[in-house]
Amino acid sequence: MTKKLTIPVVLAFLVAISLHSCRSEDLLNSSEELPPTKFRVFTAQGKETINYAKGFKTLLEHYDEINNVQHTAKALRKALKNSSEMANEYVELNIHSQDFTTKGNEKFTLFPLIKNGKVDGIIIARLKENDTQVEFLKMYTEAENYNKILELFKEAYLKKHITSKNCS
Repeated sequence: MTKKLTIPVVLAFLVAISLHSCRSEDLLNSSEELPPTKFRVFTAQGKETINYAKGFKTLLEHYDEINNVQHTAKALRKALKNSSEMANEYVELNIHSQDFTTKGNEKFTLFPLIKNGKVDGIIIARLKENDTQVEFLKMYTEAENYNKILELFKEAYLKKHITSKNCS
């Protein structure tokens, strides 16, 4: 007779656990429905205008620190200081285009990609999804005005490095 009672008790216990887990899942799902927050670096403080290039720079440098990768000159300098293996390319965040806004209200800024000490490409830093997501993409070489933009970045990079060497 104890065997007959044990089976219904075990079944009731399993049903109670599954109901509790479903209720917990419902609570988790309801908290996930909160709207995503915007990046603080893209929020104007007072009457100042938002500096998108500076915001993209801040976020990519933080990404490098958190993930221990080298997408920025700051991360490369840290690797050099620590005698770590270094990447051969990085995004030069101190040289950038003007900020652009698309019809969909997405913001983007262009930065040069430096590989082996030379401008080798163009990176698009894009703020999207109502200012809640950032992505960095390499521009396709087939893009309109790619070569013209690349040449402008090469000139700016060369000028920056000639000026910094003369000041040293």
